[in-house]
Amino acid sequence: MDMEFFSLQLTRDELLEIHAALAQRIMLEDLVRDEKGLEPPARHPLMERVDDLLALTDKEEGVVSDRIDEELWEYAWFAFTDEWAWFRASQAVEKEADGDAIQPKELRKRIEERYRKEFERYVKELEMGDGKKTPGVSGR
Repeated sequence: MDMEFFSLQLTRDELLEIHAALAQRIMLEDLVRDEKGLEPPARHPLMERVDDLLALTDKEEGVVSDRIDEELWEYAWFAFTDEWAWFRASQAVEKEADGDAIQPKELRKRIEERYRKEFERYVKELEMGDGKKTPGVSGR
């Protein structure tokens, strides 16, 4: 297999953005590998090359790492709240239907409408530490 080489000129900010994207990908891949009981790879050659180019100090590396952690947390929270709101909208629509046969297209339309209308309320159900049970959810 022949290797192709490319040259690319980037600003430091652009390289930092690539670094952050690679770091996020590596973090997620390592988490998935860990969940599956697999060892993380010994090294990440592309990340090593980007690290060498950036030559970040320990302090800069800490700042970048903290920012990446925060971005991943925000994404995870967004994905979770979105799924929760959809689940709750689906629950409400199905309860209202009370066993009536609804075409899948119509059901989806009703769920989407309820999701948009009640999104904020459903997300508020997730607020932690209030000691209240989540309404409409059995087993909680």
